Amino acid sequence: MRDKFNLIIAEHIEPKMEASRYMDREENENELKQVLGDTDCAYNLSPEDLLIRGKSGMLVVGPNARKHEILLVRYLSLMGREMFVRTFFVRAFMLSNMLIKIRRAVNNADKDPNTSKIVRADLSETSRDIISMQQVLGYLEESLLDVKVPDKPTDLAGKRLYTILALDEMKQ
Repeated sequence: MRDKFNLIIAEHIEPKMEASRYMDREENENELKQVLGDTDCAYNLSPEDLLIRGKSGMLVVGPNARKHEILLVRYLSLMGREMFVRTFFVRAFMLSNMLIKIRRAVNNADKDPNTSKIVRADLSETSRDIISMQQVLGYLEESLLDVKVPDKPTDLAGKRLYTILALDEMKQ
């Protein structure tokens, strides 16, 4: 089980208002939080288009929203990888804690005659996990070889979206 990043593209939103008004800490924002997670920003991409981003999702609304679908999907794929890496590191820290536990057991082996059996089982399980994590990390690295950040769009909303998502920094 791991978190997912939702991308919602819509032609219109009700009520339609200035992007900053969706961040009201009241009814409007609470509705968005149910789908996007904790909302962190809202931007007007153009007079008709807006972007609202949360911890676990992004909403792009306006008549030109679909026009930038390729750019949004590429960003979505990068966000999915970022979320995966966070989960990966949580698992790495759990393995680190397990190795610390094993070290303590080895250091106190003279107190319990069953220690060697327990340590062998724990080391075996931890070794399997580390091997799996190395393979998964290899798959992640391989998947990044095919990622290409699209060129900056020429229209106002596209340029603003490109800048907000910091895709120009990812291109380097």
